[in-house]
Amino acid sequence: MKHFKPHWPEQKKQFTQFTAGLTNKLFMVSLDGTDEKCLCRIYGKNTNLLIDRDQELVNLVSLHKSGLSPELVGRFNNGFCYGYLDGTPLDTSGMSDEIISPLTAKLLGTWHRTHVSGDMSPMLWETIERWLEYATPREEELHPRKESVHDRSKGDLSIADIRAEIAELRSYLKPLNSPVVFCHNDLLCNNILYNEKTESVGFIDYEYGNYSYRGFDIGNHFCEFAGMEDPVDYSLFPKEDFQKRWLRNYLSEYQPHREISTDDVEKLYREVNKFGLAAHIYWGVWALVQAKFSDIDFDYAAYAQIRFLEYLKRKDEFLAL
Repeated sequence: MKHFKPHWPEQKKQFTQFTAGLTNKLFMVSLDGTDEKCLCRIYGKNTNLLIDRDQELVNLVSLHKSGLSPELVGRFNNGFCYGYLDGTPLDTSGMSDEIISPLTAKLLGTWHRTHVSGDMSPMLWETIERWLEYATPREEELHPRKESVHDRSKGDLSIADIRAEIAELRSYLKPLNSPVVFCHNDLLCNNILYNEKTESVGFIDYEYGNYSYRGFDIGNHFCEFAGMEDPVDYSLFPKEDFQKRWLRNYLSEYQPHREISTDDVEKLYREVNKFGLAAHIYWGVWALVQAKFSDIDFDYAAYAQIRFLEYLKRKDEFLAL
């Protein structure tokens, strides 16, 4: 901090660690007696296997130019510092709040119209395949004998099972022609801040951001209504009527000069729920990798099973839409 904020007196700096992150460690640095503050992100152990750290910084800089993120303050070997965004992180109830949820929908519509530097090809399947390569040794360590030890009824999928599900799912999703846009990819409640004073929302944590399918970003957000705390509660998954109101708000910002029809909303409803299945696969595989490498105190292996189980429960219902 001395290098990035040389005018801040050392004796007036205050450090506060946040505890909600499951990928990195995050500290707020504030200057006593002022409103000045910034955040320092320390990369989690081996998270370079999951995240393109150079692209993360490109995301931050590009989004800041578009007024969608705080500024980059400085970079160091195992992390970086950036500006503080005022607001309170949502909890699961805030995700469906009648005031906040339309703001979230419209902001994501703005995001999806924004250009960010970098590879503009969709990264969803490439990312999952790369993570599977890291997850496979973990799979062999846990189940070195044979495939029969896996219990699908509990969400315990082998790597071969996961690959088969991906191949089938891709065949259903490809005909949807979901637009490729710049996606946040991790819009869980803790990554959405609500500023009551300005009645606005902001998104934080851009490390998983890249170009991907619109349906995935929205479908993933809906899946995150269940939270990540124990127990994850999928009864909170938004009902059809809520989703359609949310999607109409989204489309009004994503396509601001076009009249939004009922058919537009219906089509997007089918798109996002089918892509929500991909979100379960994505975070299930992510959790398998984290179970092997992370030093954060969280039961990633159990979380992987939760995501795979919800995928299996919802698969037939959503693919039939």
